[in-house]
Amino acid sequence: MIDKYEYKLKFEQMKVLTDEGDYESAAEIADTIQWRKVRNINLLIKAGDIYSKLKRYEDAKDILQMAYDRSPIGRMIIYRLAEIAIKTRSFEEAKDYCEEFVKIAPHDNLKYVLRYKISKAKGADLQTRIAILEELKESEYTEEWAFELAYLYHKAGEYEKCIDVCDELILWFGDGIYVERALELKMLHKPLTKTQEDKYRACKQRRDGVKEVYPQEEVVRIPEVKEHVGKFDTAKLQEEIKKNLGQILNAGEKETVEKSMDSIDKMVQKFPYLQKQVEEQVPDIQSEPGRRWMIFCVRI
Repeated sequence: MIDKYEYKLKFEQMKVLTDEGDYESAAEIADTIQWRKVRNINLLIKAGDIYSKLKRYEDAKDILQMAYDRSPIGRMIIYRLAEIAIKTRSFEEAKDYCEEFVKIAPHDNLKYVLRYKISKAKGADLQTRIAILEELKESEYTEEWAFELAYLYHKAGEYEKCIDVCDELILWFGDGIYVERALELKMLHKPLTKTQEDKYRACKQRRDGVKEVYPQEEVVRIPEVKEHVGKFDTAKLQEEIKKNLGQILNAGEKETVEKSMDSIDKMVQKFPYLQKQVEEQVPDIQSEPGRRWMIFCVRI
């Protein structure tokens, strides 16, 4: 016979496995437990959820019924029993559970969810299902059921309502799988706004594991310039350049021009921060544009 310590160990193992999504292994452990001897309601509900995930609905129903017998006013137990009845297409039973749920929790908005699930499973028309979700939206605004409503408007051809619900959902929730779906649904009928386009791009990047890459700014290092004192300070440099440029403008011989240009070049070499300007292409001084350029330099 299994003692309390062994039971506790099995329950902990089940919890870890379900948290990891390994329902098969969790169910194997659940199969070894005598659930009729378990008094803990939460553990019974956990086992019912495990079996339900694996579509072992009869096992799930048996264990949840045990939980209900131990806690007849547990609304979430009734809700789960109603869901199983819907999945097994036991609609009369599902209706009874739904009515019982409303008696116990008349203000709980899950009553709309149960009504909707029953209507959908029974193949109710779009307008009937839309009406239920519109009631739910008025009572409680959730992203899952807001998107379901938008999708029903889409199927019913009520495109403006579909777009409005999508815009509202995107605005209110901002992120997540239903926001991404709402963006895609809206695109079927109307272009996204610039903000929505950015949001959709971000959603796709997160889902696909892609990061947007921006070009790195080029780091420009400015060379350190040592101060030059002596023969050529700023004022003297300007004076000397004017003098040599004047000689160039009035020169009639190529030799004089070259000599003056050499003098300017030597002066500039003493000032590193001017060298970049010298490297740039200088207009031909014999041409009219070149002469105007020279005159401009002298005026500086």
